[in-house]
Amino acid sequence: MCGDPRIIGGDGVMFYFHGVKNQDFCLVSDSDLHINAHFIGTRPEGRFRDFTWVQALGFVFGPAKTLSIAAKPHVAHWDNSVDQLLFAYNGESFEIEQGEGQSWVSPDESVTLERIGATNTVFLRIKEKMGVALSVVPIGKKENDVHKYGVNTEEDCFAHFDMQFSFHNLSSSVNGVLGQTYQPGFVNPVKRGVAMPIMGGADRFFSSSLLSTDCRMSQYTATPVAAASAMASVRAICESSGLPTGVPGGITCRR
Repeated sequence: MCGDPRIIGGDGVMFYFHGVKNQDFCLVSDSDLHINAHFIGTRPEGRFRDFTWVQALGFVFGPAKTLSIAAKPHVAHWDNSVDQLLFAYNGESFEIEQGEGQSWVSPDESVTLERIGATNTVFLRIKEKMGVALSVVPIGKKENDVHKYGVNTEEDCFAHFDMQFSFHNLSSSVNGVLGQTYQPGFVNPVKRGVAMPIMGGADRFFSSSLLSTDCRMSQYTATPVAAASAMASVRAICESSGLPTGVPGGITCRR
């Protein structure tokens, strides 16, 4: 099974999205919320596509506020007692004291980050917009051997995110690799009945940086979602690295 992000969208259709290592792609874009993902990866000899994982998320919301959450790059010798999370709000780095229940709140109280484990696991809330549980996980030796990623886990375990999203107050025009699947009447263009249904058109979702809103499908205008276009709240559960559904280093999202 391929390690590229595997997604089950709001329409219930499973597909793979082939990103590119060391580039950023838009996951969700709405009038007042934009989420990009930074992909890391590797390409073993003889393979024509990268194996990719999400190493960082960038959030732009409200009147151009920004938040980034990342797993530290080039982590060797994985030890879950060592925290590998990095945070920045409006361009300023900050830390959250280690320990379950420790938290950080933005000055205007619109953003809350709370540790849901002693290390490497946090829950982010953006008031009236979304929540996401994030866990940093590694590529392990067994997983690497089984799926032939070609990763030297003694030098870099490719620390990346498992994600569980919940969305509130999205508009009917929401877009992005994941966001588009929640549009009313969305028809997924992937090929069905094949071993690896792939959504093409990665160029539509390419962003110039983690906190840019310049992808071709961007809906971000820094204005609230109009009441007439708001949809019911939706929840997407996203997992990777074979935990717990056997998905090797991808993203699985389902309502």
